[in-house]
Amino acid sequence: MTGGVSSASTEVKQLSRLMAMVAQQGDILAECTSAVRQVKDNVMTLSHRVTAIETPTRATENRPT
Repeated sequence: MTGGVSSASTEVKQLSRLMAMVAQQGDILAECTSAVRQVKDNVMTLSHRVTAIETPTRATENRPT
């Protein structure tokens, strides 16, 4: 066995760091997903507001004079 306990210990530390990085990336992905949902909700809200403003304006424009 080359390296013995020292090598195994190093590999365990590396694996531990890798697992921590994967967990961190999972957290970042969750934050991004949440932010995307918030942006989507904001766009929907703005779209509804624009529609609410445009509808009476168009009705006024199309009214016979």
